[in-house]
Amino acid sequence: MSDKQEQDGSAESAEAAMKAAFARLGIVLDEENGGDAEMQVAALNGVADRLDAITAERDAAHAKLLDLDVITAELETVKAGAAETDRDLASHVVQLRDANIELLSLRRQVAAQKGQATRAKAEQAETAEKLAEAVARSGQTEPRVLPGARPVLSRIDRPTVMALVADADKVEIVPVADDREEIGLGVLVVSGGVDAFVLGRSGIGLSVDRWEVTGPGKVTGWALYLDGELAAYRDRSGGQLTIGNHQTFNLASDVLF
Repeated sequence: MSDKQEQDGSAESAEAAMKAAFARLGIVLDEENGGDAEMQVAALNGVADRLDAITAERDAAHAKLLDLDVITAELETVKAGAAETDRDLASHVVQLRDANIELLSLRRQVAAQKGQATRAKAEQAETAEKLAEAVARSGQTEPRVLPGARPVLSRIDRPTVMALVADADKVEIVPVADDREEIGLGVLVVSGGVDAFVLGRSGIGLSVDRWEVTGPGKVTGWALYLDGELAAYRDRSGGQLTIGNHQTFNLASDVLF
């Protein structure tokens, strides 16, 4: 085979390869004008445009991949945050459980304290009933009139009177209006002896919590009768007390000798 024949064969092979490449890109050369320069340029321009389109598609696909990477990273961040939230939630659940247990314990303590307070009040009321009893005096009863010279106690006298209270069979606290017993308010009959009294710096008072009376009536002083005899007297420290009609007043803390 001559050199010319070899060159022709190589040219045909190259042309066939170029046509195959153009065909893969969707470009078909005109067989009759395949050697025309303008047609070749046009064909090459078509190849360039196709390559540009392919490059653009490739870049777009690459951009999507980058977006997917970003989304994946964000998802991982969200997953990590969710895991942290789950841990926080579990911690809060434990704290809430412990708080509920503590609250239940406090409620039990409060209930126990209320029960103790109720029992204490009941015992106190029972003790008060044992110490003294308010006795109404009949309106037909002649009020006791106090003498002009009344036994006002000094500090030295008070312990002696307490001893007399302990020995007396009947102890009465009598509200006084001016110079006589205030019949409308009744008397307090003490059955608990000295346990119904408190000896303090200001004088002898009552340990009884309640002695409720209903008006009308007035109190200017207090008289202590032992076995029917006047043993002590003291003017009311706050002056005259007036109790209106149907008005209720607790005299227990008002008594002082």
